[in-house]
Amino acid sequence: MLSFDQVGHGPIIPDIPLLVSSQGLDISIIEIFGPVLAELLVPHRVDEFIGLEWQELLEKMGEIGLWNELALYGRTEDQNGDGALESSEGFFWGNPFKMCGSIWQDLSDFFHAVAVLRGFSQAAVPPALTDPATADLEAL
Repeated sequence: MLSFDQVGHGPIIPDIPLLVSSQGLDISIIEIFGPVLAELLVPHRVDEFIGLEWQELLEKMGEIGLWNELALYGRTEDQNGDGALESSEGFFWGNPFKMCGSIWQDLSDFFHAVAVLRGFSQAAVPPALTDPATADLEAL
């Protein structure tokens, strides 16, 4: 699997406490939705998420790899200083020099990803690995 993470983009799910409070909701609503999300992402561990306070729940959600990719990791920056990490806030600029820099970085990342993919070749695979069922690790 290959993912292309553009400059100034991500995470998909923004800062959750800020998002909840900006909607005028009680922050403890996170305690209700945490076990529901855990049921979807790690159904065998739901019991670990029940009864946690919202801070503990968000910390516990950090143990789930998919959650980290959706809600924590990314290349976004708080450019306008409002305290919220908004995807693409650091990509689109009124300043053409910053915008140009973002585009060049994305192009560079893209070309490197293409070079890596082009470097894969069946001929480069050691003969011992061509058939995984009979692969001999000591022959490598």
